[in-house]
Formats: sequence, C-alpha cells, structure tokens
Amino acid sequence: SQYNFSRPEIAALFMAGFGASLVFGAFVGALCDKHGRKNCALVYCALYTVSCLTKHVKSYSVLMFGRITGGIATSLLFSCFECWMVSEHQARHKFSSGLLSYMFGLMFTLMYLVAILSGFLGEFLAAGAPLKPVAPNSIIYFGGALGPFDIAIVCLFIGGVSIIFLWEENYGREAPEHDSRPAEDTMLRNFAESVRLCFSDRKMLLVGLIVASFEGSMYAFVFNWTPALESSTVPPPYGLIFALFMMACMSGAAIATMTEGVMMPATRLAVAFGIGAVALFIAASSS
Repeated sequence: SQYNFSRPEIAALFMAGFGASLVFGAFVGALCDKHGRKNCALVYCALYTVSCLTKHVKSYSVLMFGRITGGIATSLLFSCFECWMVSEHQARHKFSSGLLSYMFGLMFTLMYLVAILSGFLGEFLAAGAPLKPVAPNSIIYFGGALGPFDIAIVCLFIGGVSIIFLWEENYGREAPEHDSRPAEDTMLRNFAESVRLCFSDRKMLLVGLIVASFEGSMYAFVFNWTPALESSTVPPPYGLIFALFMMACMSGAAIATMTEGVMMPATRLAVAFGIGAVALFIAASSS
C-alpha cells in the first residue's frame, strides 16, 4: 500500500503467493524426498531472499515475481524442515518417538518467541527511517517498512550458512544413487500415491479438509487485519500488534504441549476450532 497500489492489485499479489504455494505444495514433498531436505532448505533460503529483495522495487511485475517466489518458499518452509528433523530424529539418531512430540512443542514455542522479538525489531526498523527512493524518479526504494525485509535477508543468510555446515543430508525412502528412475517419474508416482492414500483413507481426507478450512480462515484474516486498522490520524504499530499475535501463538503451542497427555487430539482440535470461530466472529462483528 505504501507504493500506492490499489486494494484489488494488492489482493492479486496475495493470491499469487497463495496460488504458487498451492500449486508447488502438491509436489514439494516429492521434490524434498528426491533431491534432499538439506538442499531444499537452502533453496528456501535463496527464494525467500529473492522475495525480500523484490520489495525494494516499485514495480508491480517485480512484486508479483517476489510473491510467487515467496509462495514457493512457503511450501518448502512447511515441508522440508520438519521432514529433515523427523528423519534425523527417527532414522539417523533413532531417538524415541515420545521425544518427537516434545521437540515439536519446543520448536513452535521458540519459533513464536523469536517472532515476538522480530515484531518489536520490525516496528523499530520501520519507524527508524522514512520510505524513499534511492534517487529522484528511481523505482528502487529503501527505509520504512522495507527495514524488516532487510533484516530477514540477514537472518536467511545466517540460516543458510548454518544449514550448509551443520546439517547432514537426508532423503525419502530411497537415496538418489539407488534410484534409476527419472526424477519426474518418481515425483509423479509419489504424487499419485499421495492422492490415492488421501481418498482411500477417510480420516486422512478429513484431516486435509480440516487443515484447509483452518488455514483458509487464517489467511483471510491475514489479508484483512492491516487494512482494518489503517488510520490517517494515528498509524497503528503493526510490529507490536504482530508481536501480540505471536505471543498468542506461543501460548497456544505451550498449552498444546501441556495438554497432550490430558486431552484427546480430537478434543484439543475441537477446542481450537471453537476458540478460532469465536475470535473471528468478534473481529468480523467489530469491523
């Protein structure tokens, strides 16, 4: 919006990112299994770096390209990292499965803690310098809301270097040197097998629908919460508000970990959906 694009144009940018994640997400699991989770994690760092860099350009086509690369990177973010961790946990180190649930709880808690700190840092950087072009009539901008993206690039670089030197590579069921079939054939076979399993198991299909419904409602909220708070009188502190969102997410992750042995998964899921429905109803009725 700071580049003065219209609301429909901004909506198209959001849809491009979500659409790229939707299309690529159908094949990303097979790609990670075939080419290695470590390699795909590095591709994620590269794609998101490109996406962050495009934010400096006041060009709709460049921003659209950045949204597409960001959408592809999002699919990698929610697949290859967790696949790598599960494989290392169970296959390489042979830790107990009970520790895996604890590891996920710890991962989400620390992730949201970092997100809270990022919200404060992002607010500080966004307010530290005004958004302006590098030269008169230039389409390259710096400052303002671009500051958090620049810090993200630094974090991605540090993460990429850490992955290179600290991670071991792991693959899916078969390593590449033991598989003589073409990569495209393997990906299509894995995709077809996933579709078959999804529709042959009613529970798996229901889980997919549940996740899609919850994620869809969340993305609708993500798209609308910043325009809903816009004010020409007092600009909202978006970074601080984001930090509060992340604080709520961290609390949810901690509660999920603490109630694991107390409540059935289906009960916890129903409670989460109920709370989410009430929260979205309050947000919709107050706008």
